[in-house]
Amino acid sequence: MLRSSGLIAAVCVSALLAAPVATDLWPQEGWGDERAGKIPIPSRIGDLWVSAEMLISRNDGLLLAAYPMIDQRWSTELAAALQYPPEQCLEIGPGSYASYARLETFSGAVTRAAAIIHGTVVGIVGGFYAGMHPGLLIQVEVREWVKRKSGYPETPYVYFYYPVGDFRLGSIRICKKTSGWPDPPKLGEEVLLSPQVTPMDPEGIMAIVTTDGEEMVIGNPAGIRISSALSEIEEFRTATSIEELKRLIEEMLQERDVHRIGFARPPGRRGVVAVADA
Repeated sequence: MLRSSGLIAAVCVSALLAAPVATDLWPQEGWGDERAGKIPIPSRIGDLWVSAEMLISRNDGLLLAAYPMIDQRWSTELAAALQYPPEQCLEIGPGSYASYARLETFSGAVTRAAAIIHGTVVGIVGGFYAGMHPGLLIQVEVREWVKRKSGYPETPYVYFYYPVGDFRLGSIRICKKTSGWPDPPKLGEEVLLSPQVTPMDPEGIMAIVTTDGEEMVIGNPAGIRISSALSEIEEFRTATSIEELKRLIEEMLQERDVHRIGFARPPGRRGVVAVADA
């Protein structure tokens, strides 16, 4: 059962500059394209996300009270952190925000996915997810809808929460850690997302990734990074690239097409033809 705060309100898109994140999130030479990091990111996504930039006043004061979805327990912790030296972290451990039965097989992962999205990371910003979980919002420009069930919105960009990262809330440095998750994606890296449910925000842009990180693969020319939970599945553990995983997924979906409707749809058509039950 998914656990999160109430989901209301509309998406407010802002072109304000994002709060700084750790420099090791920026791409290595030769990765990505020149637009990475320059596309505006929503500062608020319903009640699911508020960026750090929205919580700081011009004089570095905290504006938590202006956003009722932010758990007010943060007021005390952040007020104390204002007294820290500039580089000292307010360290935040893992939190539980969304969970389902664990995936056990590659077939199960493909079947349960409401969508399988291949894209490029073009934006990263720090903030709060579901009112109480600090971390990073990852902006992904969609390259291909490998699978999309009927009812899953087809959008040019998708976003997901990453519970690992180092960012600033004004003068406060926040370091979020979650065991079992790989290092955060960098601008220009690829991701393969397989959310198990449709988005819950009004615009349908926030992909739900569970606490275990089973719905996410990060890739670059050197290989892939996955969560410890996903590494228990052989196909994910032994794959060396996102393209290899996409090929395995396409083969599985085509086999199911033949079994169910008598023929296989051409590769690349699943972003056009919504699949109702694959």
